Amino acid sequence: MVLVVVQFALVGMTAVVAKQAAMEGARAAMVADGAGPHYEQAVRNTAGSYGIREISRSESGEYVTVRVVLESPMVTGSLFGSGWAVPISTQVTVMKEKANE
Repeated sequence: MVLVVVQFALVGMTAVVAKQAAMEGARAAMVADGAGPHYEQAVRNTAGSYGIREISRSESGEYVTVRVVLESPMVTGSLFGSGWAVPISTQVTVMKEKANE
């Protein structure tokens, strides 16, 4: 029972970090003037040691969306091998910053 509670805590922490990483990536993407890698670096810096499965960016008109998928560590990962991970996905959409004219 304790392992289940700890696992839920790990998944919850991963969800918080994934959301923060997506927010930082979206913040970097909204001020970028193209498809530069700045948003990816912002996500990697925020995610820290979490395994990153996917970082993607999409644009629709005035909005930019950054999607992040992190791997949540497993409590029993060492018992069954390193292939076990829970993917946690989140995305953030923000309005692009207007250029000064």
